[in-house]
Amino acid sequence: MKLLKYVPKDPKWEGFVELKVPNYKERLRMAQDLNLSSIADAPMVDQIDKLSGLHDAVLAHVNAVDLKFEGIVFNSVDDLEYYKEGYELINEIGGVLMSGITLGKPLPKP
Repeated sequence: MKLLKYVPKDPKWEGFVELKVPNYKERLRMAQDLNLSSIADAPMVDQIDKLSGLHDAVLAHVNAVDLKFEGIVFNSVDDLEYYKEGYELINEIGGVLMSGITLGKPLPKP
């Protein structure tokens, strides 16, 4: 896995999340384990279960959190979970982990 510093898309966030970005084969395994392709058609209970699995994947791939949002300091994924903007960022990170890094658009470094 490659360590990269991810800067959130929302400019209100200051800082970064250091991610252990999985390689292609690891992403395929994650996708297979999570079976996210069927999430839109799944019953709500199954959707929640799949999103919970994606959250666990994010936890496993976050190496460090050094963020601030409107004066509030975040040093862990756990800190993020209490705020709407925080779990939106967790979902954003999940998308990055599942889709990988585009060569033309590498993850920004602070």
